[in-house]
Amino acid sequence: MKIRSALILTALASSHIQSVVDDSSKKHIPHKLQYHQLESPSITEYTRRAQEMIYRFKEKVGCPGISVCVSLSGNIIYQEGVGYANVEHMVPVNADTVFRIASVSKPFTSLLVGRLLDQHKLDLDEDIRSYYPEFPEKIIDNAYARITVRSLLNHTSGIRSYKKVSDESKESAYPEMLNNIRFKNTFNACDMFKNDALVHAPGVQYTYSTFAFTLLSAIIEKIC
Repeated sequence: MKIRSALILTALASSHIQSVVDDSSKKHIPHKLQYHQLESPSITEYTRRAQEMIYRFKEKVGCPGISVCVSLSGNIIYQEGVGYANVEHMVPVNADTVFRIASVSKPFTSLLVGRLLDQHKLDLDEDIRSYYPEFPEKIIDNAYARITVRSLLNHTSGIRSYKKVSDESKESAYPEMLNNIRFKNTFNACDMFKNDALVHAPGVQYTYSTFAFTLLSAIIEKIC
């Protein structure tokens, strides 16, 4: 997971930076700039140091591939792929390689919640069924379990995480995590867990849950 997280963070940074550059600018910038193409000596030095850091990082964490992009004033000044996107077939990483961002999406979901709070469209301590009434009621000890937006954000909702199907420590023990199904919408994704019992009452303990953020995403879609 450490390796995957490092790879995902780097890939996310690349895709985010590229998004601020208009298409016309991209057409005139190669995937990998040579140092003599950079206008400023200071930029050349920074990119050289960045490249050294990228290679050191790759070797340190042992990740198979990294895609990096650096922009200045809306223009891409350095862009490079290092390593392999597919180790088995030795497919190299390039500037257009697509990475799964996995849990890096959670900060963006949280940011959207913050925007809705600023707009007074959402209350952290409101019952989630006020926003998403189709989500089934949950019962704990013969009593209604009130799940709040806050409990989804801080992983205390009791919504389960990925099901473990074996005692192995490998990712293959969690087939749901490797699921490549493309759901039509977030509400369909909630079908994976919405009818399952809570693993504990909301607010009583911490249980990291990707599905809690899937539910949070559905709530955001309902509001918006």
